[in-house]
Amino acid sequence: MVVVRIWEGLGNQLFQYAYARALSLRTKDRVYLDISEYEMSPKPVRKYELCHFKIKQPVINCGRIFPFVNKDSFYTKNNQYLRYFPAGLIKEEDCYFKRDFCELKGLLYLKGWFQSEKYFKEFESHIREEIYPRNKIKITRGLRKILNSDNTVSVHIRRGDFGKDHNILPIEYYENSKRVILERVDNPYFIIFSDDILWVKENMNFGLNCFYMDKEYSYKDYEELMIMSRCKHNIIANSTFSWWGAWLNPSKDKIVIAPKKWFLYNPKKDFDIVPNDWIRV
Repeated sequence: MVVVRIWEGLGNQLFQYAYARALSLRTKDRVYLDISEYEMSPKPVRKYELCHFKIKQPVINCGRIFPFVNKDSFYTKNNQYLRYFPAGLIKEEDCYFKRDFCELKGLLYLKGWFQSEKYFKEFESHIREEIYPRNKIKITRGLRKILNSDNTVSVHIRRGDFGKDHNILPIEYYENSKRVILERVDNPYFIIFSDDILWVKENMNFGLNCFYMDKEYSYKDYEELMIMSRCKHNIIANSTFSWWGAWLNPSKDKIVIAPKKWFLYNPKKDFDIVPNDWIRV
């Protein structure tokens, strides 16, 4: 039995789920999702979002049994909880692909990022079927008409919650990305996603063929992600949220543009995050 911790926001939760699901399918072992991060914290910063999708892995709350599961000390070598997880308490410290993580079995507890499609590429069809909303998303008539066209491009501009080691992308990245799209897509229609739409309107120019996902539409995070995936092409931020919006895009001819440097001021290895067929700018 393997337990995979679910933590952080929606994009990270999806990576953790995809890893856990692929591990279960590959090893035929029982793999559980631990959601104690959200149920045991009195004021959780993030919400548990996987409940909105047709996920298949069972969910448990380890915090009810192991009260220190949310502490870094849970992963120390001499931890008293090792007797419950004799195969190990493993905490992944970086984001690059580790092949040996694909075959883990036994009584162990895992906390990691798993930010590479290499962990689950062989089970892509399963992942796509399961990361699908349980309930139908109500899309406005105007936006539905735009999404039904052949030239939509999602643009994700993230500003609000990055820490010092994961900085905001410069405007030049979006200008260069837009230039690539204009060279390859006839009359593109940009759909803008951001946690600061007002700033985008005041500081960036996407022309007249542009639709802003203003907060007045009241879409939830998972709904915005699925709308993003319905665009024909995608310009993503250094964000797991828009990474999934682009990856879930089913178009065989999609153009996905991602930043060359994912962690702008951090030496973390990021060369496994962006798929090889995406364009890095």
